[in-house]
Amino acid sequence: MAKKTRAVRRGSKRMREETEADEIRVREPLVFNSAGRISNAELLRAIVEEFNKAQAEQDAKYNVAIRETHDAHINQIRDITKKINEKHHEDTEKINKKHQDEIKKITEKHQNEHQKFTKQVQELQKQLEESKIKEIREAMQRMEEQLTQMSIAGSGSPTTATTNPASPQPRQTWSQVASQKGPSPQHSARTELLSDSEASHNAQPLANEGKIIEIDISRARGDKDDLNRVKDKWIKALEENPNTEDVEVEFLREIYTNKVELCLATVEQAQRTRDNPRWIEKAMPGARIRGEAWFPIKVDGISKSVVLDLSGGPKKLKPEVVTNFAADNSKDNIDCTAMKAVWISRPSDKVNGSMIVWLKKREAAAYLLRKMTVIFGPTAGFAAPYQAKENNDPCFNCNSYGHYQFKCTKPAKCGHCSGDHQSRDCMNKNNPKCPACNGPHSIMDRRCIANPRHKETRQQVSNTRTEATQSPARC
Repeated sequence: MAKKTRAVRRGSKRMREETEADEIRVREPLVFNSAGRISNAELLRAIVEEFNKAQAEQDAKYNVAIRETHDAHINQIRDITKKINEKHHEDTEKINKKHQDEIKKITEKHQNEHQKFTKQVQELQKQLEESKIKEIREAMQRMEEQLTQMSIAGSGSPTTATTNPASPQPRQTWSQVASQKGPSPQHSARTELLSDSEASHNAQPLANEGKIIEIDISRARGDKDDLNRVKDKWIKALEENPNTEDVEVEFLREIYTNKVELCLATVEQAQRTRDNPRWIEKAMPGARIRGEAWFPIKVDGISKSVVLDLSGGPKKLKPEVVTNFAADNSKDNIDCTAMKAVWISRPSDKVNGSMIVWLKKREAAAYLLRKMTVIFGPTAGFAAPYQAKENNDPCFNCNSYGHYQFKCTKPAKCGHCSGDHQSRDCMNKNNPKCPACNGPHSIMDRRCIANPRHKETRQQVSNTRTEATQSPARC
């Protein structure tokens, strides 16, 4: 028994030694033990290699799956993008076609309107030419009558003039010709003259002259398209004002776009209505009464020493030029009251000059133009129609030339960038574009080739320089 116990002890000791040896070998490279078996470390290494190999194969399969999924997504995105582009292209083509059709319709409409306006202009030109021809024929007829009278007076008797029409006539001086009655003066842009019969010394005023007030409603707020409502509101406002409660409105008449004439019963009522504008502010806020219409004439050959106050400047008129005008010129029951006078001649060494006189009544302007002589105290001048300057300013709404803003029917156009807005609202002033000539500047720039005023200015400067270099100096 003791021997067996010692043998068991020796075997246990040997097993412990072998176990310790195996533990030592785990930390060492592949080493076979005495029994020829693979150690635990080598086994662990083999397991790790197998695991790594399986992991690599799994990663390869995973990468292939990811690549295939990525390619499928890319192909799907390409297909969707292609479909979207095709749809967008189709929609764009439809929109472009629709716009082209609209542009074609608008172009055809504009062409039709242009043809219509051209036809109207041609008809107006034809009517104007016919009226000019008629006036020329009437003037020639009057001149023939005057020549006949002159021939009769030169021959001594009607019988002699009839039997001998080729007899010589006496030569007349310029003063004699000017004193005779000639053809009626032409109508000017600012003075609307009467006909020959009305402009004679027995001329009578027009039926509604002095009774009409012109009212600008371009900036008025509220309903201004229905004249019936406008008239009712104005009558109510006039009745509520103590200074105009008894005035009587006869009619309203629309003369231009946003311009309305109000005709009262009498001249005195019209003057009271004009002097008390609070009624229009209450009836239609933003509307305003335009000033009384005056009728200008030009007077040439006036002595400077009689009308000018040289102490106040080269163009300062004496006060009595206007205050005494009616007393000097009102004859034949014609009231020649002057409202304003302006000296227009440039300062020079000449003793005579010209001025513009605004008369209160139309018949007075026609009378003085017919008479051809305007008296200023001890001297006199020669009356002539006042030719107003042409409008060379652009319309401040559409910034094109040929009309004023209150007559404009076009949409707003910027004078800085040609945008669809008012010039005062422009936010793109750094990129100017002229709406008249499409040049890189604003409408008021001196480089604009479409502005008539700039053309005239350059032409005047060129003519002045040419005359200065070619004409000899006057003594």
